Amino acid sequence: SDIKNRLLAIVAAVVAGTEYSINAAATLVSDFKECRNVAAEALTKNAVQALGQARSVLSLSYSITIEAVLTCAPRLERVVIGEGWPGLEGRRLALALEGHIPRVDMITEPRV
Repeated sequence: SDIKNRLLAIVAAVVAGTEYSINAAATLVSDFKECRNVAAEALTKNAVQALGQARSVLSLSYSITIEAVLTCAPRLERVVIGEGWPGLEGRRLALALEGHIPRVDMITEPRV
């Protein structure tokens, strides 16, 4: 891909000790972030479609992607979340879903 080729050119310049453009590197980072955002939006859209008519789901932990999918799922009425031991990431997801999902239930790991 274009981003991969540009990145390789910058890395090669750094390794060779030649000058490279800070602007080129900044533009590459910006383009990479844009690609990542487009991919995240597509993933979220597809995951919401995969949930279909689901009104209830179980999540075992937290991730930005899971948060995005669940907050965008229009038919969800209930999310059951495991605490996510040892880091308790499930609690973070429960807080993030407040106001987006009518009912959010936290369960302890042994109950999962």
